[in-house]
Amino acid sequence: MRNGPNGPYNYEYSVGLNDIPDKRLDGCYVGWVLDGNGQRDSQNFEFCVPEGQGEVWILFDQN
Repeated sequence: MRNGPNGPYNYEYSVGLNDIPDKRLDGCYVGWVLDGNGQRDSQNFEFCVPEGQGEVWILFDQN
């Protein structure tokens, strides 16, 4: 467990701009949540980032 501004959490994942095709963040993505054991714990979710957006933070809260 890690401690963050919203309490303890299990995972933090980041992707550098060099790992994204064309080095552009804008576009649509698919993600999912992992539980504390590293097992998939959600259905897929989709989100889109508009052109010009520089950073995306997503917070999942089970409370």
